[in-house]
Amino acid sequence: MNVKTHLRTEDEVSCVLEVEVSAENVNQAWDATIRQLQQKVALPGFRRGRVPRSVLERRFAASVRDDVKARLVEESLPVALAEQAKQVAAWELLENSDVTYGGPFRYTARLEFWPRFGEVRWRGLVLTRRQPSISEEDVDRRLGQLRESHGVLEPAAEDHVIERNDVVLVEVEPSGGRSGGANKQRVLVDLTSRDEQVQTLAPLLIGRRKGEVVPLDRRGENAAEREMVLCHVYRKVLPDLDDEFASSVSGASTLAELREILRKQLEEEMRRRSESALRTSAIEALIALNEPIILPPSVVQQEAYRQAKRELQRAGLSADAAERVWSERYEELFGTFRAVAERELKTALLLSAVADQEGVQVTDEDLQKELERQLDEIEDDRWEVRKWLESKTQRDSLREALRRQKVVDLILREAQVVEA
Repeated sequence: MNVKTHLRTEDEVSCVLEVEVSAENVNQAWDATIRQLQQKVALPGFRRGRVPRSVLERRFAASVRDDVKARLVEESLPVALAEQAKQVAAWELLENSDVTYGGPFRYTARLEFWPRFGEVRWRGLVLTRRQPSISEEDVDRRLGQLRESHGVLEPAAEDHVIERNDVVLVEVEPSGGRSGGANKQRVLVDLTSRDEQVQTLAPLLIGRRKGEVVPLDRRGENAAEREMVLCHVYRKVLPDLDDEFASSVSGASTLAELREILRKQLEEEMRRRSESALRTSAIEALIALNEPIILPPSVVQQEAYRQAKRELQRAGLSADAAERVWSERYEELFGTFRAVAERELKTALLLSAVADQEGVQVTDEDLQKELERQLDEIEDDRWEVRKWLESKTQRDSLREALRRQKVVDLILREAQVVEA
């Protein structure tokens, strides 16, 4: 395709591209559009495929021009982009001229480019790694959690005053029972939980008795008044911390052995957190060492949207609802997730650049080993799940993730790690 291009730079990462497509290519696109239209259109007095070109051009003039423009942009833009020295990250069509048979076609597009790196600096980072240090208080806390999880609920006495260690079955409904039971909602509230909602309800429950009715604050200005009925109260009876408990929950012979098992679990957890924190600090140091990194604005926006949508769906929203919330609260959510998006993009760009610079590769053997590891961890053995994991798209994604891991391993080998 014969195209002429001219660039007008706007800033470090964007420019306006002016494109002119030759009259010859316009005629080819026009002819192809008419041929397609002839195959689809049937008009009174003409058989399908036999409608004269002049009739089609007169009857469908606007549609023909729009289709020709779209075809020309679709076919010429890749050619124009391939001529650019920088790697294009995103583009947006700004405007285009009218199109006529026998004449050239012109349009403009805004391009955004990925940042270009010279030599990425990554050697000799100074990092700090925390050594696992587990206290007796840490073991006591984990042992207490284990004990709590094996507690048994028993009905409390009728006149029992609710305490912090109790569990209460409450029934929430509009005040005065006006719903006739249709909108009742029963909830089991464990007052030992650190959940934020439980912590909000706790002051309303502690000190009360079964059967009492507690008014609740309205959720909004137009919301109906609600009340909470305390239906049942249970005492959580905890097992004694002795050798019998240790044997029942872990197979340890004594409580002292159980404490040692818990200590080792805590040390392993802390070691993993320490290694994860070390890898995170290596990436942060890599970014700081190579700043400033100017990112394409629209790509940052897309990544922020992806991050926000993922978090909203984790909170229970559907994909459509998450998209709606993003549109309604764009300024707030973009401000919240912008830094996360920029860090993710800078991480991906720098690790990929170091991999290219240092020749880091992921072999088929590496990929297969990791794939088998993930397949072994799948609890759901459905064929569809395994097929998705083994798909080309997922394998390519896994290969890139392994490549990143190898780069971070390389950085850590060359870093000065201070133990703390």
